[in-house]
Amino acid sequence: MANDLATLRDRVEQILDDAANAKWDTNALDEAIRQALHAYSEHLPRRAIAALTLTAAGREIDLSSLAPYRTIERVWWDYDEDSPDHPPRWRDFELWPGHVLYIDDAGEPAAGDVVRLWYTLDHTLEDLDTATATTFPDPHATLIAQGATGFAAVSRNVTVQEQVNVNAWAPRNLREWAETQLRRFYATLDALARRQAALSAGLASLPPLDRWDNTSGQ
Repeated sequence: MANDLATLRDRVEQILDDAANAKWDTNALDEAIRQALHAYSEHLPRRAIAALTLTAAGREIDLSSLAPYRTIERVWWDYDEDSPDHPPRWRDFELWPGHVLYIDDAGEPAAGDVVRLWYTLDHTLEDLDTATATTFPDPHATLIAQGATGFAAVSRNVTVQEQVNVNAWAPRNLREWAETQLRRFYATLDALARRQAALSAGLASLPPLDRWDNTSGQ
């Protein structure tokens, strides 16, 4: 199933039993999805590789063309696509304000050199905040929907507490349900992040992505 904002929002509405948007309007649900997607990106960021050809010599390299990125993970300089070195020439670096990458190495990059970068970005969901593509794996849509229901319930709990309610237990029940959803959501994210880190380090294989619901211990 292709995932976009409308599809994921429908799943959140079904879990909340609010298909008619009687309790949560679409703006509230979209904000909850946005929060869940941000938390997902914090734990399992999208990874990418780019090669920059330097137009001037110097240790300070402008990375504004890569924005918005989350982090720079590795730097390979000098990189030659036609004849790449082995092992790669990994360099020490610092990331400075203003999208400036500082090469902290004995040598200094020259004009025309190529710097290859491993970096991370936030994931996107098609049609959310002008995004044109969904970048997380389809099986993880259920996980993000679960997180969104928790964030939506937290937001709704504030409104319920401010209203005169015939059921005095309603705010407490809603809060506890929200906390349960978010606890399971973050537990699964933590487990997936640990396994991804182990995979990146060559220590363990990553289980199939559609088994996320078995990693929370619930």
